Amino acid sequence: MQTITGMDSMQISVNTPVNGQLVARSGSQLLWSAPIKSRPVRRALFPLEAISKSASDSDIELTIEA
Repeated sequence: MQTITGMDSMQISVNTPVNGQLVARSGSQLLWSAPIKSRPVRRALFPLEAISKSASDSDIELTIEA
């Protein structure tokens, strides 16, 4: 029997070409980072496990950095 635990990642859609690092931060804490190179109307996956690394209830910000 298989146990269903929920989603393990979230889809992120970009509207313009991007090239750099997709970064997740909670305040000044770096939670996750990975390279991203995508054309418009493409999706990238963000692992939800990264959110569990946050030690607080503060907002999580996703950015694309050069």
